[in-house]
Formats: sequence, C-alpha cells, structure tokens
Amino acid sequence: VEASPGVTLHRIGLAELLARLPPAMLLDEAGDAETFPEPPLTLVLGDDRDLTEEERSALADAPRISLGDRSLLSSACITLAHHALDGA
Repeated sequence: VEASPGVTLHRIGLAELLARLPPAMLLDEAGDAETFPEPPLTLVLGDDRDLTEEERSALADAPRISLGDRSLLSSACITLAHHALDGA
C-alpha cells in the first residue's frame, strides 16, 4: 500500500524485515558493547514495553549495544547513534 508519495507500507514480521536489511544491533541499556561497528548496519530501538517473545527470537543473534547506564528517549538514542556512526 502506498501511504503517501514515496512511502510504501508492507505487512511483514520482524524476522523477515531483518533478513532484508544489513546486520542488526539492538540498542539495549544492558548491552555489552559501547562502540558501533562499521556501517552498514541496522539499529533496532525499543520502546517503553519489553520485547515480545517473537521479537526476542528474531533478535537472538543480534549484538546488544549500550549508549550508557541511563534510560534515554528514543529520539536521544538516534542522535547519539548518528554521532557515534559519524566517527566510524
């Protein structure tokens, strides 16, 4: 479905979406790494809810990266991730 000019919506699951994209990394407060690998990569952000079992399964092999020890708004995470990737 074309939602607006140039924007197309597809109904697929997370696992299928991740299979079509560069390798995924999950931004996670409890993540191990604090440095980003070289692009291209797919950053997955959460929301105020925990991952579902299906989402956990789809991201089981994805490395988890932390942006620090504090909970941040998704918009701040995106800004920090872009800053880190600009230095890569």
